[in-house]
Amino acid sequence: MPSPAAMNLIEPIGVVSALTGAVVGAVLCWPIHPLLGAVGAVAGVLGGLMAMSVLLLVFMLVFTAVTEGPRAAMKLCRGFFSRPPPAP
Repeated sequence: MPSPAAMNLIEPIGVVSALTGAVVGAVLCWPIHPLLGAVGAVAGVLGGLMAMSVLLLVFMLVFTAVTEGPRAAMKLCRGFFSRPPPAP
């Protein structure tokens, strides 16, 4: 089993975003009803993970545009959103 120091960068970001989403969801839903606070925590985990993936994609596109230029960022964006070539 790998050590925690060998984790990729994406895994800690995913864990932090899931925990943040759970806390925010629970805190916002708790005043309505305590049971709804648990539902808000579960929804916050899913929302945090989805928001993390979108924010990470936007961050990487901006970082690529700043460091390598806008053409390289658009090339990556075209490669990410284009359809795969047909199989021979």
